[in-house]
Amino acid sequence: MKRRTLLMLLLVLFFPISMFAEVILLKSGKTVEGKLIEKTDKYIKIDFQGILLTYYIDEIESVDGAKQKFSLTKEGKLTQENNLTSVDTKTAEEYFKCGVVSVIQGNLPQAISDYTKAIEINPNLAKAYNNRGIVYDNQGNLSQAISDFTKAIEINPNYANAYNNRGSAYGKQGNLSQAIFEFTKAIEIDPNIARAYDNRGLAYFNQGKLSQAIFDHTKAIEINPNFAEAYSSRGLAYDEQRDFTQAVSDYTKAIEINPNNAEFYYRRAFAYAQQGNLPQAISDYTKAIEINSNYAAAYNGRGAIYYGIREYGKAWLDVHKAEGLGYAVKPEFLAALKKASGRDK
Repeated sequence: MKRRTLLMLLLVLFFPISMFAEVILLKSGKTVEGKLIEKTDKYIKIDFQGILLTYYIDEIESVDGAKQKFSLTKEGKLTQENNLTSVDTKTAEEYFKCGVVSVIQGNLPQAISDYTKAIEINPNLAKAYNNRGIVYDNQGNLSQAISDFTKAIEINPNYANAYNNRGSAYGKQGNLSQAIFEFTKAIEIDPNIARAYDNRGLAYFNQGKLSQAIFDHTKAIEINPNFAEAYSSRGLAYDEQRDFTQAVSDYTKAIEINPNNAEFYYRRAFAYAQQGNLPQAISDYTKAIEINSNYAAAYNGRGAIYYGIREYGKAWLDVHKAEGLGYAVKPEFLAALKKASGRDK
């Protein structure tokens, strides 16, 4: 049988063969694009523009799109040559999804690699820049995070979450005015983005603008009534205004929504202490420690309460624990505890 001069070979690792038609390079130097219909150890059949053609394996040079070469074993089976590296066939979207999984698994370096590959394949994939920026932010690489958020916004000027994330990074850099600008832009694009209101509220809090902070945290809660962090953030602002009753109420609501957050108990303990409700303060500090046994500030806070009620032995135990965890206990507190207890440590 006379061999034809056109050939198609399709090697599919991840997708059904019927999904692809590829350009094939023949040893003769000619190319053809077709759909694989049948493949055996000796020949293949392809659909070339509606015509069924048969070609032999030894005419194959490479699959152009995959950059792979093939040869026949002594048994006549088709194999990939050992000196070539297998080609990655994942799409940008698949790499993006891999990045999401890597983040869930806590493998941040792999997540960055996955998002970077997605970007290399599709430089206009704004969400890959945004997500990579989040990972950089979590690693403390704020400059790179801001760069990625900026690129995402350049691609999609209406990307509200990217503005919110960039604002968060600016806030961590201490640039509160720029952070507020970014959060405001996110809110303008999407008035229902509760996280942006909460973040802007925290920025206002750090500027000492407590009324504006409470307004924004309240707005976040209106949008998402189960936003535990927003209740806790508003509680901080009420603390600063010395409205401890309202602060306790907000922390309690946050705890109802998320009873496993040690910081919520720690903050409520402080508010209870300011109200003079020392037993409840001790209870909350203890709960915070039960959730996070390395919560140094909670040990210090409870130690201060024990000092206040003259249980000096317990106070020393908590102070030693806090110091052992690296907490800088105030010298004046240590001096007062030494004097009251009549002991040095």
